[in-house]
Amino acid sequence: MRRIVLGLVLGVVLGVCAVRVLSASSPTKGLTRGNVITGQDLGFRVTKVEGKHIVGTFVVRVNGVWTATEEPVPLPRVVPAKP
Repeated sequence: MRRIVLGLVLGVVLGVCAVRVLSASSPTKGLTRGNVITGQDLGFRVTKVEGKHIVGTFVVRVNGVWTATEEPVPLPRVVPAKP
């Protein structure tokens, strides 16, 4: 009987710990529109949070101001046709 109670208590404690760890590591916790997830001079500005997905733009710090980046448009490559 003691083993059953001990196993039940241990299972509940481990379950509660697992829930706490998983909720603490949630990437969207505390994120709102306009927040910048940042490194030293490179960041990501959040525009919206949809469940587990975060939508936004990459930003770069230039003279203390966060500036949005643009991706270069790749030039079309010409693939020669086989004769």
